[in-house]
Amino acid sequence: DFKLWDAKLVRAVAAYLRRSGDHVVLVVVNVGTTGVFNVSLTSAESVLPAGEYGAASLLANVPARRVSIGPDGRLRGYVPFDTIGPLDSRILALTRDP
Repeated sequence: DFKLWDAKLVRAVAAYLRRSGDHVVLVVVNVGTTGVFNVSLTSAESVLPAGEYGAASLLANVPARRVSIGPDGRLRGYVPFDTIGPLDSRILALTRDP
């Protein structure tokens, strides 16, 4: 399963959600040559069951904020990191709270 998300106001950032069974990862990539700050992600459609999710970095020791998915399954205004460097990517494993 693959869902592309909208990175508000930042054309150089691509974000998508990838699912396989119970495993969910969020990929955020800055393909620009300058760093970006406070990139806000919003899904156009339902992406996950409603609830709170932990976000653990899979590539680097970079802390990420927790994720809240609304009752309609959409994510709105999620800012996972304060900054993403130029030509940098982040992969987060999302785990739903019990």
